[in-house]
Amino acid sequence: VMVGGPTAILGQAPDVIKTWRSKMDHYGNKHEHIDPPVQLPIYVAPTMEEAMNDPKGYDDFSLKILSKIGTPIKKDGTIPKGYDQWVNRQKDRQGVQNSEIPLLRGTPEDIIEKLLICKEKGVKNIFGNFGFPGMPKEKTQRSIELFGTKVLPEIKKLVSEGAAAG
Repeated sequence: VMVGGPTAILGQAPDVIKTWRSKMDHYGNKHEHIDPPVQLPIYVAPTMEEAMNDPKGYDDFSLKILSKIGTPIKKDGTIPKGYDQWVNRQKDRQGVQNSEIPLLRGTPEDIIEKLLICKEKGVKNIFGNFGFPGMPKEKTQRSIELFGTKVLPEIKKLVSEGAAAG
């Protein structure tokens, strides 16, 4: 079980996990030993301007493909009976694509703040992916380096301080 895609928008993933847990309880399935991870794209840059502009044109590649496959909505926009929930799924995909501030994109400080919000909302495991199809590898490598040298040490410190405080 992994939460990702449009549900990875900050605020939705915790609700999806909560709903999953309630359904597992409802049907009598044990799940206490499972912490569903959330899959999130990550891009860290020295400035917010770079974090927002570097991925432009690359970041929507996967969303364009996903919007064309795996949907029962017909080309004329009609929705087969029983697939009404797909209308919201398409809106969610478009929301991700049109979002002004994607979830884990920003300076190291922004990413730290957003990761702490995820933790507060009950997200314990994040599978991050770095880079976008076609993006220059130097920018992807810089993002990984900033995450490893600036974000992770601070998150570890803050989480251990929080654990020690109670």
